[in-house]
Amino acid sequence: MPQKSYLRRLASRCPRNIVAMKEPVNALQQRGLLEKAIVGSLVLLVGLAGCAADPSASQESHEDWTSDEVSLAATPGYAEFRAASVREGVLGQYFVVETDLAFEQESQLLDYYGKMIRGEAEKSIVNLSGGARTVRSDSNASTNETDISFCFDNSSWGGTESGDTDGDGNSNEDLPTKANVLAALQDGMRAWEGVANVRFSYEASNDGSSCSGASDLVVTLDDTKSCTASGAFPPGTAITVPICGLPNLLAEHELGHVLGFRHEHIHSGDPNQCDESGAREELTSFDIDSCMIYANCASDGFIANNPVSMLDGVGARILYGNPNWWWGALI
Repeated sequence: MPQKSYLRRLASRCPRNIVAMKEPVNALQQRGLLEKAIVGSLVLLVGLAGCAADPSASQESHEDWTSDEVSLAATPGYAEFRAASVREGVLGQYFVVETDLAFEQESQLLDYYGKMIRGEAEKSIVNLSGGARTVRSDSNASTNETDISFCFDNSSWGGTESGDTDGDGNSNEDLPTKANVLAALQDGMRAWEGVANVRFSYEASNDGSSCSGASDLVVTLDDTKSCTASGAFPPGTAITVPICGLPNLLAEHELGHVLGFRHEHIHSGDPNQCDESGAREELTSFDIDSCMIYANCASDGFIANNPVSMLDGVGARILYGNPNWWWGALI
């Protein structure tokens, strides 16, 4: 089947949520095959025009991460913008903006230009403190990644609840083991590492009473909570695990907070918005598929169990840049 027809068939499925690959790609060596793979992936990420079931909730508009605001006085004309975006490849002509956002049709590029360059688009959501974005800033000079280390404190990992400390009516419950929590955290960390230039590292030598202050993050157990986990906004250091443990998707959610992200349901574009206190900045359009959204924010505090979404990745790259493996895949 011709490559272009194959891509069109895949794109016609209109996936609701596409997550960037979680592991570096290094197997493609021939430039022809590489170009097909990269262009095809980018076209699928964008989706063809008309895929959104609800045009009012379209998730195809993203803010360029190179700046916070676009001044109309400095806005390029469409001809200049098109010239900078056009590419020629084995699939013919296509257009690339924001380094990795590809359009197959010029009509899509024109729509993007009108919404994002000449107009105002809704801007995942980052926490603000004193007007500044709260992000992790421990940058590795050799890799240019944001390195985030973590360790476990001396909580009673794998022990037994003393009585009914969480008040759920069940006494002497088994507490989560360090091995299970570590596995969930590392799975969530790989998800975020796959979409942005961050790197998490487990410093086992700091486990125990010396953990606090030795690593960037301290994983601790709170046996007074049944199933409420928490992750601290930067520069906070705590990841708190409840008695019920830390399922993988809950780990992804809490790690989003660790990177500075707020709950998605406070977004001004959410038709069922539940506001929360504190300053924030909207980085992308509202994302119903975000890992940071609650299933029903008006009635409970349960997450929607979404994995890191495409727009979560866009927001993470606005704050932390593209993951290094992207560039390795282009060499």
